[in-house]
Amino acid sequence: MEIALERIYGHRLALPQVGAALLFSQEVPPALLLAPEARLRRYRDLSAFGARVYVNPGLEALEEKALFVFSYEEALAPFPEDPSAWRLLLEVGRAYPREALLSRLLKLGYARDEDYRVLGEVLELGPLRLEFFGEELERLLWEGEPRRRHVLLPKPGKAEGFTSRKLRHFPGPVYLDTPALAPKELFPLLAGRPVVALGVG
Repeated sequence: MEIALERIYGHRLALPQVGAALLFSQEVPPALLLAPEARLRRYRDLSAFGARVYVNPGLEALEEKALFVFSYEEALAPFPEDPSAWRLLLEVGRAYPREALLSRLLKLGYARDEDYRVLGEVLELGPLRLEFFGEELERLLWEGEPRRRHVLLPKPGKAEGFTSRKLRHFPGPVYLDTPALAPKELFPLLAGRPVVALGVG
């Protein structure tokens, strides 16, 4: 069954939860569904509709094209104005000049010899191990398992004083579950975005 989703933007739909979940699962990612914390569990698993969701994502998910599910509180959580400055994308095959990499780690709150070690062309930071050939990242291991990609986030406690809100940085249409329970601060952040209200209020 194909639904012309763009026709429902701007409308309020009184649907049973399974209907709302089906509708959201058919969106082309990225798209967001915002719900009260107590109702998040209803949208955690949309695999029955052939869709995967990412619940309450953070900086690590900025480049993902996914169906995102946020609690109202999480959608309003503080977030950096320039998110790219607070995450470090590490990919095998890319070049990372040594001094620039160490400077970036310091900005993210990691101190050499305290949080990470450099052993020749190997950098170890907790469960993360980076093996270089010159400036090129040749091998990346997380807890001993090889990976092609990893997003390094700030050291806990470093990312303070963020002035933006998470919702502003995740694009796509927004579905509001039980909009009557949404905090009033949420609505100015929805200006200019396609919105579907699910339920009453």
